[in-house]
Amino acid sequence: MKKEVNRAGAQIIRTLAKLLMKNIEKIPFTDLYLVYPVLQSKDCPKTLPHLIKNCILNSPDKMKELVNSAVSSVETLLLLGEDKSSRIVRDIIEWIKQQQLEDGGWHWRPKQKLPKGAESEVWITLAVHNLLTRTEGADQTYLRRVRNYLCYSLEKMPENLRGWSRLAHVRTALLMLKDPKFEPSAKIKAKKFLQKTIEEIRFQQLPNGGWAGSEKTMQGGIFQTAMVLDALIQAGLDLKDNSVEKGFVFMIQRMDKLLRAKWSGVLLQALFIFANILVELQLTD
Repeated sequence: MKKEVNRAGAQIIRTLAKLLMKNIEKIPFTDLYLVYPVLQSKDCPKTLPHLIKNCILNSPDKMKELVNSAVSSVETLLLLGEDKSSRIVRDIIEWIKQQQLEDGGWHWRPKQKLPKGAESEVWITLAVHNLLTRTEGADQTYLRRVRNYLCYSLEKMPENLRGWSRLAHVRTALLMLKDPKFEPSAKIKAKKFLQKTIEEIRFQQLPNGGWAGSEKTMQGGIFQTAMVLDALIQAGLDLKDNSVEKGFVFMIQRMDKLLRAKWSGVLLQALFIFANILVELQLTD
């Protein structure tokens, strides 16, 4: 199984790299994360890092169009070797900090474009928290407000929440368990939530190894399965786990579809997520 996954991983990285090189000028700054697994791979085209960095530095206004654009821009620059104390990084970081909402979190849209009373969203708040912890340190006052928001959002999460939003809360729980800055009581709640959710995810896995995402993918969706696998991997599971192994089999059996991903399609996102998993597990050689 591992050898088969390794071969598939190399194909996936090369396919994603080709798509990126062909569409380098079309990459929205919100989607800069697409380059992460390729940049971390030995199969990264030699010219790609330079092209991506130029793309970012030559379009400073695009970085601040949306909060997720700003986060992706900084994360990409850091991955390309930019120092976290450089002027460009500090400028974007300061702009991101200014977008923090009253509830302690962030919305993907800038503050001035939001209606009065708008609430933060968990997924972008997590992304901002992780970035600022890396670049600012964990003891800043505004980061304590972020932690309070994340605790509140997990506690108040609707029981019927599914899809990407629920998986964002899985990441919240994982952060709370790993980060010593969260209170012991918050960690206990996070552990209970994570155990319950992982059990539910296992139960929802289809006999073919996939997970359904909508009525169109009742027999298993490639994108949905990639997202769930990513959550399980983040939770510390690997190919030795039965659910993960079955999920990998589902994905490998659909390699032809995955490798035919088109720019801006949902399969491109699935291609990125699966590539990221394979890079993290060192399964791309």
